[in-house]
Amino acid sequence: SSDEAVATVENGVVKAVKAGTATITVTTANGLTDTCVVTVKAKAKPLPFTDVNEIQWYHPWINEAYQLGLMTGASETLFKPNANMNRGMVAIVFHRMEGSKKVEYSKVFPDVANNQYYTTSVLWAKQAGVINGYTDGTFKPLRNVSREEMATMIYNFAKYKGLNVKSNKDITYFNDYAKITPYARVTIAWAVENGLISGKDNGVRLDPLGHATRAECCKMLVQAYKVIYK
Repeated sequence: SSDEAVATVENGVVKAVKAGTATITVTTANGLTDTCVVTVKAKAKPLPFTDVNEIQWYHPWINEAYQLGLMTGASETLFKPNANMNRGMVAIVFHRMEGSKKVEYSKVFPDVANNQYYTTSVLWAKQAGVINGYTDGTFKPLRNVSREEMATMIYNFAKYKGLNVKSNKDITYFNDYAKITPYARVTIAWAVENGLISGKDNGVRLDPLGHATRAECCKMLVQAYKVIYK
């Protein structure tokens, strides 16, 4: 085993130790060798949230987002799936996905003061080109994020991670296509093509300017995670 902290080999048997990836090398009696990569997954944690019902559409998305560490609860026992996400919260999610890298404070935005719960994440997101400010120079960290904004932020994060985000997906068939802000048409097309957004009302309405709920953000983030880290 290349990493016995992850997996050990004893008498030809591979034993999982902890979550991670290790390369197992096999050597036969006549000297031939081959390798395989094993991935040990962490044991799933039970959802601690009393407001996430298993029969709701969002249960598997919230569960997977929680297992992957993409999102945490609004409290220890409540997730609040139908609550809105603000821009500062979204910045924290992406910053966490990148290991919560340290960033020195500077007054980049007049409405982002030092030592707020979102400050470091907002500054990182700006530096990475994942979340930009508004034309008036503000960031508006407490403003609820719209569905088209969330799609754009994930698009920018995928681009930051080196993915080819070009999309030729035709989304004009959605009956509210005209409501999409022009800048977001490319990013939403990419989001639809990659399964981040499927549309409301049996898939005919994008609701681009509607607020993205915490449950909707879970679905978008989990799908994005699969696309980015596949």
